[in-house]
Amino acid sequence: MNKRTCVVVGIIAGLLTVGGSTVQAARIFFLPQEVTVGRETEVSMFLDTEREDINAVEMTIRFDPSSILIRDINDGDSALALWIERPRFSNVDGVVTFSGIIPGGYESGQARLAGLRLVTRQEGNVEFRIENSRVLLNDGLGTRANLVPARLLLTAAEKVYPEVTIVPSDDTYAPELFQPRIIHDPNIFDGLYVLVFAAQDKGSGIDYYAVHESRTPKTFVSDSEWQRAESPYPLKDQRRTQYVYIKAVDKSGNARIVAVELASQRWWQQYHAWSIIIGGVLAVLAAGLAVFIRRLQKKRNER
Repeated sequence: MNKRTCVVVGIIAGLLTVGGSTVQAARIFFLPQEVTVGRETEVSMFLDTEREDINAVEMTIRFDPSSILIRDINDGDSALALWIERPRFSNVDGVVTFSGIIPGGYESGQARLAGLRLVTRQEGNVEFRIENSRVLLNDGLGTRANLVPARLLLTAAEKVYPEVTIVPSDDTYAPELFQPRIIHDPNIFDGLYVLVFAAQDKGSGIDYYAVHESRTPKTFVSDSEWQRAESPYPLKDQRRTQYVYIKAVDKSGNARIVAVELASQRWWQQYHAWSIIIGGVLAVLAAGLAVFIRRLQKKRNER
């Protein structure tokens, strides 16, 4: 986890904090804990809050690539509603990383963080090691909770019961409606206006996001006008005079597009203001033309 990501997590977690807590405890565990060798299985990673109020998680997990092959990570239905760094993995380096925020905190017991779609290569215990990771309490101070245990184990066998397999996705629903936010803090991206966004998809999970900045409102944006983006995203238009659209696409190809409200603009920059002005001018011209026609007809009748 790089230094900038750590700073962003701390700052945004503070911005979204409510409530408080004093005891520090948290536990990470996998379900299921038994898998079949050579069979692709989704293993969900859970956070047990131990009844404490948690609102931010940074995670780095190491594994042995000779024992495990990760095929994908499913972040659908994650308790982390605001991703700072979406889940990534490397089968070369043997690492999984992610970081995110739970707006308002979470203290209801077991929170699903992500699902690892993996294949084990050999029988026996397979170990994951938690390194350089943080779980923060929802106390407004960024207090770190104790994270236990520091290692996670899966048992890989030739046959397990009940057998857990991946069911092909039949997801036809777009990601859930989400509300992006624009934040401005001197500690993030040198004080630039930054767009922060995160969508939830309880089916196949979010595949990617794209952003479009436009001078005028648009009901249709071609594929070439979208730019792939990740949260947090520094706005190109730092004057906040353009319309901003965010598209969330899930792994089944379903998309959800939302817009961000503009900041206050000068009247000549506002699209709706020009619409009113042009409409008013046309109305005056139409009225004047009507008067002219009536006068012309009157003169003809007088002759």
